[in-house]
Amino acid sequence: MNDVNGNPDISGAREFLRDYVEANQDLIESWLSGVSREDFSAELVLLSLAQPQIGAPFDLTGIKLASAMGLFETVEGGYQAAQRVFEHNSALGEEIPLELLNFLENPPKSGKQIGRSAKYARRDLLVLVLLKYLTVAFGLPKYSSVKKPKKSESPKELEQSTAIGLIHAALAPFSKIIGPTDLASLERATREFEAKTPWF
Repeated sequence: MNDVNGNPDISGAREFLRDYVEANQDLIESWLSGVSREDFSAELVLLSLAQPQIGAPFDLTGIKLASAMGLFETVEGGYQAAQRVFEHNSALGEEIPLELLNFLENPPKSGKQIGRSAKYARRDLLVLVLLKYLTVAFGLPKYSSVKKPKKSESPKELEQSTAIGLIHAALAPFSKIIGPTDLASLERATREFEAKTPWF
């Protein structure tokens, strides 16, 4: 959410990222390296669905249903996430869409989802999920105002004012796994990944 003056809550977003990375460091390392993926990617899917508040039902209507189904069908761990959404919403007495019921009755075949060889796809998916969460929960802009930022732009300014900048800093401890990437390159890669996943 925004701060009391309606401005993006940058300090809150930074604190969330710090706590999130600290609490999930081993899982993130396993996810990025491709060693153990399904449990953490299921958590990513659930985080991306952005419940309005803890304990509330997941919104499975309209475009949000299409987005959720895209994640369930495309991301490894999506089936596990779909099961958890089904169980959570059912327990709250929510109506379950036919699309979700059909998906649960017909599990996806292995090999069609983001997998071991897709190192940068796993990185970009993690970044995109966190981007979505920071924009919804803390009111931060995803990217800089320049669609194709250059290395000459001030990284400090971008880091302190955009979701992509905060995430770039937060993922620095994992550079040995995904390789060192400057902020401008990460933003370009994430924009390209986002453009290829319109259901997100």
